[in-house]
Amino acid sequence: MKYLKLFVIILLVLNYNTLFAATVTVTWDANTEPDLKGYNIYRKCDGTALPTITVGKVTSYRDTAIPDTCKNLDVYLTAFDLTGNESSGSKIISKTLVVNPSPIGGVTPPAPTPVPPAPAPLPTPPPPVVPPTPVVGVLNDFNVVTIKDTEVTVEFTDVDDGTGTPANLDIRVGSPYVGWGVSTSATLGTCKSPVIGVRVGQKRNCTIQGLKPDTDNGVQAVPFAGQMNTSTVRYGALINPIMFHTLKSVVVSPPPVQPSNAFTNVTQDADSITMNYSAKRCPKGISRSSGSTRTDTRTITLTCVK
Repeated sequence: MKYLKLFVIILLVLNYNTLFAATVTVTWDANTEPDLKGYNIYRKCDGTALPTITVGKVTSYRDTAIPDTCKNLDVYLTAFDLTGNESSGSKIISKTLVVNPSPIGGVTPPAPTPVPPAPAPLPTPPPPVVPPTPVVGVLNDFNVVTIKDTEVTVEFTDVDDGTGTPANLDIRVGSPYVGWGVSTSATLGTCKSPVIGVRVGQKRNCTIQGLKPDTDNGVQAVPFAGQMNTSTVRYGALINPIMFHTLKSVVVSPPPVQPSNAFTNVTQDADSITMNYSAKRCPKGISRSSGSTRTDTRTITLTCVK
């Protein structure tokens, strides 16, 4: 294998990372031996051997596999024949790879694609303004005013439901009274729940009916807005229970029925009418004689004159 004369031409191209990497074109004089098969291209980058490149019967090779980080490149060639015999190496050509974006060979590297600046972060919006929840007023004067055997009358003042509207009332009663949760709302009388508010500040009363005579009872109330047993309801403060005892029932006997006076045994002939008069009491204006019994029976004969 003959000695090879080697030429190395270095071109710069732009890679995708906006750094300039070397593309090396290696040229050499052809080997003229008839059994020539090809060439081996040996390279070192900063003293580290790179993979050998094998080519056929050509006189140049464009190497695009030079690492981007390579600064000093060493290149030499050998020729080999059909039986695998390899010549001695050519002169080592060393080149320093300088990143230079200047156009070479009339080719201007493409300008890097400008990266648009990141958009400024949007200002954080202020938290939404949550209006305060209206507060239902407090029943300060709820009280029992009249107690009977089967009913009780309570008195109270309509309170604000927090929006300027009178609150409604839920009034519960129990006998014996053991607490709000186990008592029932009033169902009889004008205190039947819900008691609808009329006007804020108005003094009112209502009556709970259907109670048992002579029993211990308790009554309790709470003002509220919205509709009971729904998610819209807003309750105010629950008042303390008020205990009371219903009166005994008074049985009033009806007055005795006084029997009316009556005529009995009436007989009649041609000239007279005879009848018995029975009286439980004396007629009006007539006093009973001393020692007489309450029942008095007399026979009266009425004589008729033509």
